Amino acid sequence: MKRVLVDAATRHQIPLFTFHAANLHALGVAARSLERLGAGK
Repeated sequence: MKRVLVDAATRHQIPLFTFHAANLHALGVAARSLERLGAGK
């Protein structure tokens, strides 16, 4: 699954919502908190 996401992400922006961001560290992008982005307002 990670390989598919990495391949698709080279061509598209893919929002990925998860409660386990540490498991996706291998994708090479930093996890962002929705609260810090202002979505909690």
